[in-house]
Amino acid sequence: MDEDHRKFEKELAKLNVLLTIVTTGSSIFVAIGVSLLILGITLGSDALSRTGDESRILTIIGRVYSVDGAGMLVGGIIVLVIALFRIPSKIDKL
Repeated sequence: MDEDHRKFEKELAKLNVLLTIVTTGSSIFVAIGVSLLILGITLGSDALSRTGDESRILTIIGRVYSVDGAGMLVGGIIVLVIALFRIPSKIDKL
């Protein structure tokens, strides 16, 4: 019975480490995504006050940052939601 308890504790510790890595990584992606999205919106709004090539360049860069930021934000949230639903089922299996 002592061996079963150690195995359970070991599996629970592995699950805890996995959960920590997933939540930390996806939270970092969400934070970077929000930052890039804000940067893209700021560059896009700044491009409105510019003229010519400078306006086009700022618009293009702002659009790229906005799209990449939105993608990272959505990707991070999806990973967090998947972890939210999968981790309890893994704990129940223990």
